[in-house]
Amino acid sequence: MKRIFSNTYYVMIALTVVAPTIMMGQGGSNYSIFGVGDRVYSMGAGYESFGNTQIANTMATGINIQNPAAWSFADKTRLQAGFRFNQIATNDATTSSSQNNGKMDGIGVLFNVDTTTGFSIALGITPYSNVNYAIFTPVTITLDGASSLGGITNTSGRGGITQVFAGASYKIFDNLRAGASILGLFGTINTSISTQIYTTNALSSEINRRDAVSGGGVHAGLMFTPAKNLTIGVAGSFYSSLDISTAQRSISLGSIRIGDTTAQFTSATPMPSSIGLGISYRSGKFLFGTDIHFTDFSSFSYREGKSDYTSGQRFTFGISRLGIFAPGTSFGDRINFNIGGGYEILPFTVKNQTIADMFLSFGMDLPITTDALLGLALTGGQRGTTNNGLVKEMFARFTVSVTINEIWFQPFARE
Repeated sequence: MKRIFSNTYYVMIALTVVAPTIMMGQGGSNYSIFGVGDRVYSMGAGYESFGNTQIANTMATGINIQNPAAWSFADKTRLQAGFRFNQIATNDATTSSSQNNGKMDGIGVLFNVDTTTGFSIALGITPYSNVNYAIFTPVTITLDGASSLGGITNTSGRGGITQVFAGASYKIFDNLRAGASILGLFGTINTSISTQIYTTNALSSEINRRDAVSGGGVHAGLMFTPAKNLTIGVAGSFYSSLDISTAQRSISLGSIRIGDTTAQFTSATPMPSSIGLGISYRSGKFLFGTDIHFTDFSSFSYREGKSDYTSGQRFTFGISRLGIFAPGTSFGDRINFNIGGGYEILPFTVKNQTIADMFLSFGMDLPITTDALLGLALTGGQRGTTNNGLVKEMFARFTVSVTINEIWFQPFARE
C-alpha cells in the first residue's frame, strides 16, 4: 500500500515538472517543490544584507546562526525578532507571472554571561527552509494514437521546516573561540495535486498529502584570529535522519465518485551535513567578509520528483560600514551600512540541468534608541533557467528586524 501511494504521488510530481508550466497566484519559489524547500541561511536584516556571510563574521548586531563561536564576541545580552517578505516573478519560454509570500524571520536571544571569558548562551527558533509554490500545468492525453483529451493539473505546496537551537560559546584563548549548539527540526509540508480532464463527462483526481517531519543535530564552529582585525572561521552542521510521518488521501471523480482512499505511513531519509569556511577583515570603519559553504544531498531521498540530488555549494561576500555607538556620536555615524552578494549551486539537478542562484543585497541598521536597532535589508537575484523547458525566477526579498542590546549580567571582580 505504501509503495502504491508513494509512486502515485511521485508520478504526479513528475507531470508538473516535465510539462510546460504556467505560474500564478500566491506562492514562492517553484523550485521549493524539491528537497527540503527554499533554504534560509540567516536570521535578521543585518546578516541578510551582508550577503548571509557569517562564518567568520564578528558583526556587533544580530545573532549569527552559521557559526556559534561568534556569540562569544557579544558584550551585551541581545534579543532579536524579524519578518521577511518575498516577491517572485517567474517565466518560462512562453508565459510569465508573479507570486509572493511573507513569513516570520525567527526569534532569538543571546545572553552574554561573562565578557572576560567570552561565555555566552544563545537560543532561538528560525526557519530552516520554506516550501511555497503554485503551479498550473496543461495536460494532454493521447488516445488510440490519434484523438486526445486536454486538461490541467494544479500543484501547490505550503509549509517548511523550522529549526530550534540552543547552545553556548567560550573564549579558549585570546585568539581562539569555540561554540556549539543542539538543533531540533520540525514542521509540516502540505502538498495538493489536482487534475481535471475536459470531457463531456469530466474526470478529475486529487491527492492531498501532509508530511510531518522531525529530526535533530548539532552545530559547532571555531573562530581564529591569527592577526589583528583578521578572523578565520570554520563551522559545520551534522544531523540525524529526518523522520517523516505521512497522511495521504486520493480521490477520483467522474460522473460518480470512482475512488476515495486514505493511507498513512512513515519513512526516513539521511539529512545532509554541511561544512563552511569564512574569512573576515576589519579596516577602520569597514568590515569585509567572504564565505564558502558545502552541503551534500546525494543521500537524500525525499520528494524526489524529476530531480537528482547532488552536492550544493554557496559562495558569499559582504562589506559593511560599521556604525559607532559611543555616546555623543551623530545619528549618521551610528548607522551600519551593508552590501553583499552570492552565488549558489542548488543541491539538485532537474532534467540533468544544474540550478543556480545569484543575488545582491543591501541594507542598514538604524538606531531606534541607545539600545535598540531597526534592521532593513533588500535582496534581489535570479534563480534557474528557461532552458530545457524549465523556469527562471527573478526574486526580491525584503527583511525587517528589531534588535535590542542590554546589559543583563554585570562584571564581577576576579582574583
